[in-house]
Amino acid sequence: MVMMDETPAQSRYRADAQLLARIGEHLAGQVESVTVRLPNDLAAAAALAWDRDETDPPGPESGEQAYLRSFAAALALLGLAVRQAGTDDPAVSNNPAGGNDTAGGNNPAGGSDTAGGSDAVVGNDRAGAGDAETVEITVAPAQLAAALFAHESAADGLLRAHPANRIAPG
Repeated sequence: MVMMDETPAQSRYRADAQLLARIGEHLAGQVESVTVRLPNDLAAAAALAWDRDETDPPGPESGEQAYLRSFAAALALLGLAVRQAGTDDPAVSNNPAGGNDTAGGNNPAGGSDTAGGSDAVVGNDRAGAGDAETVEITVAPAQLAAALFAHESAADGLLRAHPANRIAPG
């Protein structure tokens, strides 16, 4: 990999990122897990990302492509939490009878059928206390942060289709 010289602004950004990481180190110990609800269609899509086997090596990648791979890995780990939560909806659970099913695939980060370093604790909404169209999962703060960062990146226009896949304005 070719290292490029950094401008003064880029050096400040690197220092800011390192400071943010130090802040994250302190915050991570203060928040153990977060319980969230996902609509069934999003939960099912996340579970499919976990089930998918990524056998192709990523190869050389740009910074943008590395972020995309990281987002895909975060999505797969959310899918693992969905699989572990189990649900009565066969479209979400890979167990047609519902319930706790921990079968899974490999995540894009190279993990296996374990949480891949995630401390996700999972549950579901069987008691009827919430919306029947959602799946409740409890995830690590880092997983929630990754999903929120992907959302902000998309809202800012940073997550775009590859130029070869963009539809020309008509």
